[in-house]
Amino acid sequence: MYMDNYANTDDYSIELDTLAASGSLIKKAYGSFYDTTTQSGSANVVYAINHNSLDFNNGVTIVSGSQITLTEDGIYTIISTQQFVETSGGTATITGWLRKNGVDVPNSGTDLRLKGNGDKDLYAINYFVEAQAGD
Repeated sequence: MYMDNYANTDDYSIELDTLAASGSLIKKAYGSFYDTTTQSGSANVVYAINHNSLDFNNGVTIVSGSQITLTEDGIYTIISTQQFVETSGGTATITGWLRKNGVDVPNSGTDLRLKGNGDKDLYAINYFVEAQAGD
């Protein structure tokens, strides 16, 4: 919003870093990571989703291929999408969840069901997570 009386009487320009430090501006931390390999698994075994490539990032990194590390305290949106393919007969249920600092986040589990050989689908999840720097 432009207010003419402010523009004519005083200079109200403030550096973005000053606004961010005061909490008046939300600092942007983000990361876009993906994997170019085929990851496979077996029934009843827990696997981490790996990432071997980076699109772009600021304040968010991948450590050891599967751990997202944050450099600032805050509330983050974690969005993850994978494509799964059933390679054997029958129905497969894939359960995904968020794990924060090595501990499963309660109520974060979501299921994907594939029905039959060759069936494939996208598994997409969206979490809001409160985190401290280094989480």
